Amino acid sequence: ERRVLTPRKKLGVTERPSTVEVGTNYLAGTDPEKIVAIAADILEGKGKKGQIPPLWDGKAAERIVEIILRDLQPIAVPQRNGTI
Repeated sequence: ERRVLTPRKKLGVTERPSTVEVGTNYLAGTDPEKIVAIAADILEGKGKKGQIPPLWDGKAAERIVEIILRDLQPIAVPQRNGTI
């Protein structure tokens, strides 16, 4: 199981709130002693039992490519010398 410890000044704020909700991410604040204590708990197996968030199946890139190929028109990409 993987755990993430996120140091933040403003607790409760993360780009991935679902990871906190399912128990794979700990928002730890910025106090070094608290960060070390939470990390120690995680390493000792005392942390929350986490789950993988929905759609976090390792296939995001495949879904993104599928949408790009399906929905976007081909575009001209400039070359290094500035020509198209």
